[in-house]
Amino acid sequence: MPVINTNVGSLLGVVHVSRTEKALNEASERLSSGKKLTSAADDAAGLAISTRMTANIKSLNMAVKNANDGQAMVSSVEGALDEIGNMLLRMRELAVQSISDTNSGKDRQYLQEEINQLQTEITSIATTSQFNGQNVLDGSLNSKVLQVGPNGGQTVSFSVDSVAASVLGAYTKTADARAAIAAAATPGANSTTNAEDLTINGTGTSKTIDVAAAASAKAVAAQINGVSSETGVTATAKTYAKVASGSATTATYSIKINGTSTGNFSISSGSVGDFVTKVNQISGTTGVSASADAANTFATLYSSTGEDITLENESTGTDLDVNAVNFDGTTAEGTQISLAAAAGNDATRVVGTIKLASSNSFSVTQAGTAALGYATSGSGSLQAVANVDIKTSAKASSALETIDGAIEKISSVRAGLGALQNRLDHTINNLTNVSTKTQEAVSRIVDADFAEETAKLTRAQILQQAGTAMLAQSNQSKQSVLALLA
Repeated sequence: MPVINTNVGSLLGVVHVSRTEKALNEASERLSSGKKLTSAADDAAGLAISTRMTANIKSLNMAVKNANDGQAMVSSVEGALDEIGNMLLRMRELAVQSISDTNSGKDRQYLQEEINQLQTEITSIATTSQFNGQNVLDGSLNSKVLQVGPNGGQTVSFSVDSVAASVLGAYTKTADARAAIAAAATPGANSTTNAEDLTINGTGTSKTIDVAAAASAKAVAAQINGVSSETGVTATAKTYAKVASGSATTATYSIKINGTSTGNFSISSGSVGDFVTKVNQISGTTGVSASADAANTFATLYSSTGEDITLENESTGTDLDVNAVNFDGTTAEGTQISLAAAAGNDATRVVGTIKLASSNSFSVTQAGTAALGYATSGSGSLQAVANVDIKTSAKASSALETIDGAIEKISSVRAGLGALQNRLDHTINNLTNVSTKTQEAVSRIVDADFAEETAKLTRAQILQQAGTAMLAQSNQSKQSVLALLA
């Protein structure tokens, strides 16, 4: 039925042209922006998911930056520690040099002056080294947190103790020597009992040393060193005995040391050189060496391993006086024992002492009687690098332990920081990988497929042109109705 009031064909053409124009605009917008989602209406769920993922990506990227910043801080700290380590090595060289008696007192003073400068510089580095305005080696870098994840709680924390010369060194603990065993016809037994067990409370762990009855200092030190990898505490055993003549005039003696006779020698209260010579001639057998004091009035016997030293006076003329000596090799301890010239109370035993040392603080708990044990209950005392003195051979020798403790501490801290750097490397790699994969997922949701959108654009352009042409024809088609009026 021909009508002119309503052009249905034109109306349908307008609808299709409008739809085509919308599709054309949508394709154009996606191609120009590169995004498939240009508004929430495009994909409400997809937009919510992609927004959440984008927030996660930004957080992951910031976590990567945090980890890189953390590595920079750790690297800065480690570099400063490296320099302190080099200075400690130089201090050790100077101490070893000073031990040698080829150096005069003046020479040692010059060596000490360099030690003093190194001590000052170590503390200077410890107190002035900074990263981003923060001190890093004065002990204030404590429980620092690096945020290395997109969510709360995903952190790495680390601390660096102060490395000033006043806090670097070795913690040591030494018990006094026990008195020489009372004189008897044969050397008395070592007074150590099996009730003298020691508990070493070291770095994060405690270990109990089961001390056997009559155990030597050497044996107990070996037990302590057997668990040093866990406690961080090492033991050194030594045995010293002071021997002097009971006669002001020269007398002839012969003594047995650990069962081996020295043969005859002559000494007096003012001359012990012959005795020292005889002892050192058999030291390969006995394990005991001897040295005279500066005044040549007494001899000090020494076992570097901490084995017991047994002594027996074989002479018939004059008594010999014996004292146990502390770990320092100079301080006599306990009651002086007289070894009778006549058969009878002519033999004794001197028991060694043990020095415990660690680069970290530690404590000892002794179960038995303190007077009978190789250690007493209590904590180790810090022997600081700041107090290192190498002006004498003995002091320089003692300084080595302090410096070694400091070197071990610095090495331990550097090792921990190196491990942290490696951990952060893996953290960065993982975060970067997760960020990349998440961006790939977001891309599949929000990014436009150019091939698909180009095809849609081409289709829409063709349909738009065809629709416009058909709409024009539809509008012209009603002109034929005018022919009915002619």
